[in-house]
Amino acid sequence: MSTHHRLLQRQLRAHFGPAAPPAELGRLLEAVSEAYQRSDADRVLLERSLELSSDELLLANAEMRGVLQAFPDLFFTLDSDGRVLTCRARTDSDLFGGRRPRDMVGRLIQDITTPSVRVRFRDAVERIRAGSSFVRIEYSVPDAVTGEHFEARLVNLQEGQILCIVRNITELRRAEEALRRSEEHYRLLFEANPQPMWVFDRETLAFLAVNEAAVEHYGWSREEFLAMTAKDIRPPEDVPALLALVERTVVPTRPGVFRHLKKDGTAIEVETVGNPMSFNGRPAVMVLANDVTEHRRLEEQVRQAQRMEAVGRLAGGVAHDFNNLLTVISGYAEMLMKSLQDRTVDLKRIQEIHRAASRAGALTRQLLAFGRKQVMEPRVLDLDDVVQGMVPMLGRLLGEHIELRMERSPSLGRVKADPGQIEQVVMNLAINARDAMPDGGTLTIEMGDVELAGASAVPDAPLRSGPHVMLAVRDTGHGMDAATQARIFEPFFTTKEVGKGTGLGLATVYGIIQQSGGTIRVESEPGRGSTFRIYLPLVDEEAAAAEAASSAGAVRPGHETLLVVEDEPVVRALVQEVLTTHGYLVLVAANAHEALRIEERHAEPIALLVTDVVMPGPSGRELAQEFGRRRPSARVLFVSGYANDAFANRGLLQPGTWFLQKPFSAEVLTGKVREILDSERPAQAA
Repeated sequence: MSTHHRLLQRQLRAHFGPAAPPAELGRLLEAVSEAYQRSDADRVLLERSLELSSDELLLANAEMRGVLQAFPDLFFTLDSDGRVLTCRARTDSDLFGGRRPRDMVGRLIQDITTPSVRVRFRDAVERIRAGSSFVRIEYSVPDAVTGEHFEARLVNLQEGQILCIVRNITELRRAEEALRRSEEHYRLLFEANPQPMWVFDRETLAFLAVNEAAVEHYGWSREEFLAMTAKDIRPPEDVPALLALVERTVVPTRPGVFRHLKKDGTAIEVETVGNPMSFNGRPAVMVLANDVTEHRRLEEQVRQAQRMEAVGRLAGGVAHDFNNLLTVISGYAEMLMKSLQDRTVDLKRIQEIHRAASRAGALTRQLLAFGRKQVMEPRVLDLDDVVQGMVPMLGRLLGEHIELRMERSPSLGRVKADPGQIEQVVMNLAINARDAMPDGGTLTIEMGDVELAGASAVPDAPLRSGPHVMLAVRDTGHGMDAATQARIFEPFFTTKEVGKGTGLGLATVYGIIQQSGGTIRVESEPGRGSTFRIYLPLVDEEAAAAEAASSAGAVRPGHETLLVVEDEPVVRALVQEVLTTHGYLVLVAANAHEALRIEERHAEPIALLVTDVVMPGPSGRELAQEFGRRRPSARVLFVSGYANDAFANRGLLQPGTWFLQKPFSAEVLTGKVREILDSERPAQAA
């Protein structure tokens, strides 16, 4: 039953009270109601509802008049020429020029309308006379002050009678226009939005609409999208979560991050917001999607950097104390080995202690390198010279089942780096490659000059543009999947069995390369080996001459006066004993204040200040500055187990600064002291 029909029935009940209205009147009102809903296509059914004779119509008019007065529409009965027989019309309507209803009776309806619509009424009446059961016309009154819109429905009542119903549809058209503008704004917001958007059916999950941004971002065409469901763009294991979310989407949802699939199979992380809505009469959900894959990746990089920094600080703090202990263990073990040359059993035991201390020292150096807190002594290098010098050791390290190949460009540029750390990088990468080839294979070390156009030249690598030297280590091992590659530079991450790896090898490599101003990237696939490419900035300088390593027997004894400042008593005692045994006069102090008091009391020259960097009170750097002011000709050797204070900013030594990293052996200590004292220029304070 239509809304108009129900309204008419309520008006009938209000007019007639408990008595039922005449059957004729009820049938007429049925016809009026149906006239609002019918078109010419429904002519047959309409004619059945309009089988009233003229006598019956006239009989019903009296009872109907009171009911129709309550209606907002305008009712006319016309003869076959369109002449008004009866009317119920508003007298304030511009459509009829303010005429009263009785003034319109007897006139042609087309003559009492405004000139602009007269022809349309005349044509409507002609169509009824020609046999049409129902004619609908719509028009506006442009010359009216209000600019009103009207709809006229003419119904053929047979027997030469025409029912004309005129209603003012101005508000309806304004509402429709507002809706059209609203829909246009929606389309603009939907289609022009740079973020992917779509609408899907809540029951079937079928896509109902999708904007151009979604088409471009996901790769499917609009037609392909509209043939799919919201389940098709999610991994199968995520579909249950989608269904549960749709059930809860009765109000706008908070942003959530979900996995989506592109047409090419790429998985992305998407932040979505869902809003329930009605779409063409169907319950639906409109979704705004924002791809946060890159944002999440950058966040993870920041978290990883923060974790590495935290572990680096921990490693540096541990190394400071641990290296002091290792210095003592290693130093006294060396001294015992010298005194036990004729006692084979005891000598072997001491040698094992010394080797264990050396391995522990190497571990702390890895921790410092990983945390980028290891002091570097950079010099201009030819990478080929460094790597070629390692070939015999690499051959023994790799074993006979792995072939070592070298590929070098004819003219290789120079780089500035710490040669010991570069050796450590190559060593760690070689060990990593060896373990990836348990059944044998080929390890290729390639070196060459490359010109980089910028960061984009090497994906995911913050490189400066310009000339670089590339060092690549390539193996034919089992390779790595993407998940493993994402974590290989994490400290303590390893795919090796328990006891066969510390998880610091590649983290150490990463720390050294970053500290050296370069970068590293990896290329690998399961079953296809791995390639690590290192890029170091090329420098336009000549390579420094290699310094000959001093052996124990080659270190000349000394006689100079040295001032040793060390806050750790056991380290201080060891250094004093080693240097005294080697012929030096050694003055010792526990801190900077004590050292300066000794300097004041000692009238004789002091050739060398050997000071720890990190001490309670004034640091070794501050002590060196004051000591240098008092004794300009004296030289300074900094000793530390942790790159802090004087070297923490960049981990680089200034030219003319001497440094000794803990733990060190007695031979290294005496050799370094002799090297400094025999040098031609004094050291500069750090």
